[in-house]
Amino acid sequence: MILLGVSNWDGSVVESLRAQVRPGRGAWMLTREEDVDAHALRRQGWTISAIARHLGRDRKAIRAYLNGDQVPGQRRQSPDAFVPFLQYCRQRLADDPHLWAS
Repeated sequence: MILLGVSNWDGSVVESLRAQVRPGRGAWMLTREEDVDAHALRRQGWTISAIARHLGRDRKAIRAYLNGDQVPGQRRQSPDAFVPFLQYCRQRLADDPHLWAS
């Protein structure tokens, strides 16, 4: 946790702000505990914005987890970039017997 101080022109501290820093964690992924908290707060009538502020997360992420679009602790599978070229590579390897495909 980082404490940030805001000061007046005379150097006196007006207020302190708290900012949570979560190293190594993406803005979108929630832990299972945060997901359970978000669902419990939503059942209690909290707004998505209020839940996002309370958990320190983006409201779009909270909405995605509440709607079931995201599952806690699982990353989305990205499509394989090689798939579009697979048939081309197979054809080239089949055409040239001197190339080793291992």
